[in-house]
Amino acid sequence: MLYSKFAPIFLLISLLISCSQIPLVETNQATEENLYLNEETETYLDASHIIQDIKTLSQNSKTYLNKSCSEQPLSNIQKQLDKKFNNKFFAPWQIRNPSSKRTVNYAFRIYRKNLGYGETQQKRSRKWFNDLVKLANMRAYPNTRRRAITIRNTNLRDLPTNKPLFKDFNIAGEGYPFDNLQKSAIWANTPVFVSHISADKAWALVDSPRIPGWIPIKDIAFVDKKFIKTWKSGKYVAIINEQTSIIDEDNLFRFKANVGTIFPRIKEEQNKYQILIAISDENHQARIRTVYIAKQFAITKPLILSQSNIAKVTNQLLNQPYGWGGMYENRDCSLTTRDLFTPFGIWLPRNSKAQAKTAGKYISLKNMSLKQKEQTIVKKGIPYLTLLWKEGHIMLYIGTFKGKALIFHNFWGIITKDHRGREDRKVIGKSAITTLRPGNELDNIDDRKGNFLRNIAGMTILAASNKLQACR
Repeated sequence: MLYSKFAPIFLLISLLISCSQIPLVETNQATEENLYLNEETETYLDASHIIQDIKTLSQNSKTYLNKSCSEQPLSNIQKQLDKKFNNKFFAPWQIRNPSSKRTVNYAFRIYRKNLGYGETQQKRSRKWFNDLVKLANMRAYPNTRRRAITIRNTNLRDLPTNKPLFKDFNIAGEGYPFDNLQKSAIWANTPVFVSHISADKAWALVDSPRIPGWIPIKDIAFVDKKFIKTWKSGKYVAIINEQTSIIDEDNLFRFKANVGTIFPRIKEEQNKYQILIAISDENHQARIRTVYIAKQFAITKPLILSQSNIAKVTNQLLNQPYGWGGMYENRDCSLTTRDLFTPFGIWLPRNSKAQAKTAGKYISLKNMSLKQKEQTIVKKGIPYLTLLWKEGHIMLYIGTFKGKALIFHNFWGIITKDHRGREDRKVIGKSAITTLRPGNELDNIDDRKGNFLRNIAGMTILAASNKLQACR
């Protein structure tokens, strides 16, 4: 009787419990499942914006290897090249006297003539510029001489500000993303020499291994002789996997390490390396921490210089967003080639022209027909060890496919013309494998400026030695 009396109540409670539980479980499951987007659908749903080369060519660098010889070493001077790399990388710690005041004031002299535009597309004011002059306090230059190291990935700037300066948003290639104050990305744990500190103590004027510039003081830590002696162990590992998390012995995340970053190696175990990283204490003094890193993410430098190994690292840098001067921890063309060859101990300068003219054996391709130029590249070029250069852009020749030369490069876009005949851009905005004429199928391509092959001025063979002829 008691049960029958309260049966409706029991039934109602049971229904309420079931209704409150089952939908919640289903909702949670559905939410978790829907966090991920279908990448295949996204890739192929609308491919109309993708140029033909990227649609039809395999974007796997290993596809184009000569399997019969891709594993063999390509150079017999790699140890000498690696020694040269280390000397240049640690050169800031050998500096005794800072650059001349005229040299370091160069950026101020340039930009005072053309203030350009800010992030809101409004012209920069004279007050904005004068505030930077006051902040830099260059009348007191140099006000320090100290050695330091970067403690995170950071940016080298022309002036002591993170605010951008664009030339003209109305001209293709002069607006976003081309912030003229962005000189280069600098990866964590890079040696620098500090010659000046801004009036507000927030910025340091430094010499990095490749170029000088302003860097946020929070991104560096000062080093002493004992630190330098420990750091320059002569044994190093290089990162070969993008965005590798660096976790120290206290299980604290420190930063993400990218391809092109190197660390001192303490010891090697079966599946991992023990390395050193630098962090900062509360007084901006560098402190050393120990880190273990799996071998899938790093290698002992220098990695054997073979086509197979270069292709492996290339694949890590493929389909990466374009980043002018390393903005947002992305790369432009010359940062891509610079970081690609770091694990192999091959030193490349910061900009494309310097890479082409000073990094190896330069062969001019000027005054050739398009056919002659491509034939010369294929005949004389060494796949994966030959840079191709046109004004403002550097590319890596990786071999041929169906008789056409192929290149790996990171590029913003292809020069086109709009409906009024004005210069425009077909934005690509990433690294890719293409032919020497990417976008050739575009109706509005500028055949003079937009034709890569037409504008290639020369080729540079890296790590020249008597073994280079072995694998084409």
